[in-house]
Amino acid sequence: DLHLSIRRQPQMCIRDSSSIWSNNSFEDMDSATVLRFLLPIRQHLHDRLPANSLRRRFVEGAFWSLVATVLAQGFAFLAAIIVARLLGRVQFGELGMVRETVGTFGILAGLGIAMTATKHVAQFRRSDPPRAGRILRLCNTVTFFSAGLISLVVCVLAPWIGQHLISAPHLARELRIASGLLF
Repeated sequence: DLHLSIRRQPQMCIRDSSSIWSNNSFEDMDSATVLRFLLPIRQHLHDRLPANSLRRRFVEGAFWSLVATVLAQGFAFLAAIIVARLLGRVQFGELGMVRETVGTFGILAGLGIAMTATKHVAQFRRSDPPRAGRILRLCNTVTFFSAGLISLVVCVLAPWIGQHLISAPHLARELRIASGLLF
């Protein structure tokens, strides 16, 4: 019904979609409701797998990782809608340019250390826990220094990045501020 009303009268799209949220049970949806929906699925998976098995641990970990990802993406989407409404088209686009530029440098700052840490901690967590701890410490130290260095580089080169990489020299100050997110 909503789909047909949107096709016939595009100007009613916003009013119709807002009525969905105000007249339905979506406004009552909170984390407890989400958990009430998800816990039976988890319980079904939990009951089908042998206790203390690697498969069970993997499935439960993957399940909660999926739940966290879906919730994070959903809240990020809602936040983006709200911020877009508050800022307007041009400022929201500029915010996106700054976020993506800093995010690109964040990939460089990470140096792929997370994959290294995951591999080695999984390998040594039971056979040699002190070694796993040393590897984690080393990974944290390397990441700390690389993130600090990349943050400093972005801060210092913000005018050049604004001018030559994103063709928006007026965003140099915002790039400098956002470079702190790397550290």
